[in-house]
Amino acid sequence: MRKNRRTRKNPFGQKNLRAHARLFAQLERIAIRAKTDCAYCGGLSTHKWVKHIVEEAHEFETAMKRRDYNEAAEELGDLIYVSVLLGVAAQREKRFSLSQSLTAAEAKIKRRHPQIWGNKKYANKKELWETYNTIKLVERVGKRHRKPQKPPHKQE
Repeated sequence: MRKNRRTRKNPFGQKNLRAHARLFAQLERIAIRAKTDCAYCGGLSTHKWVKHIVEEAHEFETAMKRRDYNEAAEELGDLIYVSVLLGVAAQREKRFSLSQSLTAAEAKIKRRHPQIWGNKKYANKKELWETYNTIKLVERVGKRHRKPQKPPHKQE
């Protein structure tokens, strides 16, 4: 018998979730300060931050391939930090907000995992993966039919 989802305990603990939320908020404050007070960070536009995210992702991948988990933890932190910096830059440029990105990520995860956030049951992992990939394909096709938003005019 399945436990009621509301009564399931988080295996990581509420204490850890609160600590992560505090750390994320602190990271956002640091990113805002960097965008304001650092000539380098403040001078980079949203599009210029993309190469830094790719670079950090590659460094994380390299550490994982070497099974150097201390290095991987550091590189994942760098990747998260640069992602937050990109979110701060995008918000300043009025392109999108960090909240928008986090909300979209939450919705996407929930949509792609109906076995967790819905009533879907799978007979096996193959069926689960087929459904997951179908959902991704439908999302991709939907994006192709959406009109791209024009970026706001930048005031000089």
